[in-house]
Amino acid sequence: MLQKILATSDDIATVSEPWLMLPLFSYDERMLMCSAYSVKGYRKAVRDILGSLPCGEDDLFAASRAYGEHLYGLLAGEGRYFLDKTPRYHIISSHLMRTFPEAKCIFLWRNPLSVMASISRTWKKGRWTFAGYEIDLYEGFASLIESYEGNQERVLALQYEDLVADPNRWLGKIQTFLDLPEGSFKHELFGAVDLGGKMGDSTGAKEYQNTLSEDSTARWKQAFRSRYRKKMGAEYLQWIGAERLETMGYSLDELMEQLTAVPATGLGVMDYLAHHRGKLKDRSQSRLSKAIDRYRGNGGKAVRLN
Repeated sequence: MLQKILATSDDIATVSEPWLMLPLFSYDERMLMCSAYSVKGYRKAVRDILGSLPCGEDDLFAASRAYGEHLYGLLAGEGRYFLDKTPRYHIISSHLMRTFPEAKCIFLWRNPLSVMASISRTWKKGRWTFAGYEIDLYEGFASLIESYEGNQERVLALQYEDLVADPNRWLGKIQTFLDLPEGSFKHELFGAVDLGGKMGDSTGAKEYQNTLSEDSTARWKQAFRSRYRKKMGAEYLQWIGAERLETMGYSLDELMEQLTAVPATGLGVMDYLAHHRGKLKDRSQSRLSKAIDRYRGNGGKAVRLN
């Protein structure tokens, strides 16, 4: 939604989800990765190269910056800015901020319970499973908080709930942050913006159309109608913790109170089964990915799954 609003400015060019920078930092062992080649061998080779470069990892970041600036420049055309909104960039957010030290970064926080509900509704057809998306809820979230705390002087942070409640105020702050003229954004027209491409949230695009509505801020409650879902929501909030929630502008106590007030219509046995089936799927895929990597790195010889 915010991406489309910003795209109404003639000074900002963007496309749906570029994903351009993700492969560049897969040498980092914190990145989970499966490939057609040995990831272990690749990372070993890159570490060797970094040791041979005059400035080590700084040279790699400089090359990554040249790659990104060249492609972004081509995509931007006459625009002053190119906006890259790629969801999984949360994994490499610290790398990106180091790669582009002069870039303007906007952090759009959202109620974590809304994020859980959105994943279920958008990508799982309402089923209570987060297979393939737990990295967004956990590793990605922790990475974003760390990146924000280390770079607050160059970041504009806002809450989704505040944006839809008072768009003129917050879009004005973004205009100032980006040094754009007043009236650059026409939020009433964002529904007509076509970002192109096959990536992105088509569900959100259909829901919002041209309207910024506060109704969307309470929609998460519809997804927490069983005791099991509420239990998972509470556990997730506790995992995030009061300190990190406060960094985002939320209160743990208030969110827990709101969650507790949602009426549960059942135990959620099917939710329990869907969730654990998804976890088994994620675990089996992770083991298979590791086995494939070891198999290929072992000259095509059989390896033991353990």
